[in-house]
Amino acid sequence: KTPQASIVCSFEAIGDFEGTVNLACASKTANADCNADQTLLSFSPENLQENATFVAQTTINAFEGKGEVIIRLSYGSVVKTQTIPMEVVELGEQRVAQYDAGYMAPRCNPGRSCSSGDLLKGRGSQMGPEQNFPNTIQQSCQDGALGQIENDESIEKIVVRSGDVAEPAGGYLREGEVATIEATVFAFGTGANDFADFYYTDDASNPNWIWIQTIQPPRGGLVTLKASYILPSHRRLNEINHAVRVNYRYKGNRSPCSGSSYDEADDLVFPVLRKTGTTTTTSSPPTQIGYNKQTAAFDVTLGAPSCTTIGTTCDTGALLDGRGRTGSNGREPNFPNTLDGCKDGSRGKYHKHGSIDRIVVKSENGSGFAVGDQITIEATVFTRKRDSYYADFYYSPDITAANWIFIGEVYASGSNGAKVLSMNSNLFLPGQLQAIRVNLRQGDATGKSPCSGGNRDDVDDIVFAVQN
Repeated sequence: KTPQASIVCSFEAIGDFEGTVNLACASKTANADCNADQTLLSFSPENLQENATFVAQTTINAFEGKGEVIIRLSYGSVVKTQTIPMEVVELGEQRVAQYDAGYMAPRCNPGRSCSSGDLLKGRGSQMGPEQNFPNTIQQSCQDGALGQIENDESIEKIVVRSGDVAEPAGGYLREGEVATIEATVFAFGTGANDFADFYYTDDASNPNWIWIQTIQPPRGGLVTLKASYILPSHRRLNEINHAVRVNYRYKGNRSPCSGSSYDEADDLVFPVLRKTGTTTTTSSPPTQIGYNKQTAAFDVTLGAPSCTTIGTTCDTGALLDGRGRTGSNGREPNFPNTLDGCKDGSRGKYHKHGSIDRIVVKSENGSGFAVGDQITIEATVFTRKRDSYYADFYYSPDITAANWIFIGEVYASGSNGAKVLSMNSNLFLPGQLQAIRVNLRQGDATGKSPCSGGNRDDVDDIVFAVQN
């Protein structure tokens, strides 16, 4: 059926106007059309208002996207027009989960959103109690037992919906498209010591939890935190149920199951449809294109090492060796090697004080970088034990306006000399050229930062191509 919508408009004569006005409605873009239920509007002192109904519709049955129609009023040589935008999306239902005894967690049917409703309110047996606690798949993570309801940490609700954080979509949750997790939590005090770790899995029957993002509540009390990611393709034909997990913790470290006394983890299971038009005739995995390992070249425009061809790895090689004006040849090549001009510290000597000497990004599945893939970041740094360095890892899906998303922190001074620091993450947002940043900072006084700017600190970026 061709998508269409009716629009009723009211026209009113002002002043002493009396006469007949011509009315028309037509397409402004090729994918849209419009018809009016009348072509003449007659106004008189006894009839100052007329209503007209316009039917806007697409010209293609399977069309999804934006179009425009135009309404035209004319009276003699006077012409007035009004453009009406229209957007057509596949409409999926809003679903509310039911407790699934097989998964031991809330589960939804296919739709554009999946809400836990009231199933997660409270925490465990002491706060609520929470229905069917702990509400993690196969009871794989238990809730903390300390605290009071509406005072201490708890997850009250989880919603997964299509669309990104800023723009909800109307279509079904479908592989390869953006989804957003909305977690309503109760934050203790000011929320400054609470953290929500967001995870997903594409196999709810055998979950491998992949970290998306960690968010701190901006204040105490009830707060809704949001994180977006790309719904991955199904790993097997007979598995359509994905799941998300929110691990909500008081202090501690990022984990899919921190398990401390005030912590809570909850899961939400939901089906993800295959891409429209996807057909499969075999259960064998698709053949991967022969991607190669890529060595970065310095990009003068970007100001950082870049791999512009999709590969299985992106390696800076020797492009980062040293720090600023301290390097094996007197200086770091093309320093500071950052997209936004963040500067390196100017004090210290080469391989006596801290430096980032190399960054390698690897695809964990061995294929070319693609949205939704899990990656490993390896940073080769030089530090000494007495200098107490920390390395902060960041990710940005958009190099044109880098918004650095914190991945994690590694203590970098456990031994003297060069060492490789590793961090796992995933490419959970779309973008053709994406970036990783490593910020190596001396001491813990400033805390994590994408640009700490200390006298002996080093910051470097690496840019790599990603298949969307």
